[in-house]
Amino acid sequence: MKTDNPVHQAQLHASWQALTYFNIYRLIISVLFVSLYWIDQLPSPLGSYDETLFTVSAHVYFLGSVIILFFIHLQSPRYRLQVAAHVLLDIIILSALMYASAGLGSGFGMLLVIAVAGGSMLSTKRIAILFAALATLAVLGEELYAEFTHVYPATNYIHAGFLGITFFITSFLAQALVERAEESEALAEQRAYDLETMAHLNEHIVQRMQSGIVVLDENFRVHLLNRSAVTLLGLEQGAEGKGISDLSAELAMDMNKWLQGRGER
Repeated sequence: MKTDNPVHQAQLHASWQALTYFNIYRLIISVLFVSLYWIDQLPSPLGSYDETLFTVSAHVYFLGSVIILFFIHLQSPRYRLQVAAHVLLDIIILSALMYASAGLGSGFGMLLVIAVAGGSMLSTKRIAILFAALATLAVLGEELYAEFTHVYPATNYIHAGFLGITFFITSFLAQALVERAEESEALAEQRAYDLETMAHLNEHIVQRMQSGIVVLDENFRVHLLNRSAVTLLGLEQGAEGKGISDLSAELAMDMNKWLQGRGER
């Protein structure tokens, strides 16, 4: 449902922009892997166990990142669905790359941590916990598969367990940061609303005063004048922006005398 609320529109724009930055990071990582493959400079242990799986996964990751840019530009499907799909793609592809690179020792676990952190900051608390759980299941499932099939020389459940704990801690911390930022933003909006309300109230009070009030800027141009001033000076509405001498030569002369006397009276 569309809304004309400018605050909501600004928040929505910021959310899509954050999602774009997150995908740019994803695109850079995928381009790096694909480039290393094509120049035949894959460092160990990247693709050391299954180079074909690594190559296919890296290319799918790159194509997926490019397609995601298109959907982000369209802003369709809806935002939360895209966040879920993007992080799910990260977990699947990074897990495949980790498996193809001989497991946890390849360092892909840290990329999974970043994926969980980014997804957690862009989604709700429940979805953030789901991301952490899926990443943990992917890591533990890979170690279990390696244990039963003996694809790796040795498995490391302790490493996998600590990595899973890291996923959940990262998720909670990311959500805490988001909540703190939202609270600060809400407080700033409330203060801005209070200041605007106070300004309207002050203007209303000034307009109701029987004394003539003329407010000038640093260039002695009229910033505000109330109804009494309009009546006393015999002016018409719309005098804002004019010089004080244009309104009343006598008032301008009195003001100059007051300034020359250092405003003591």
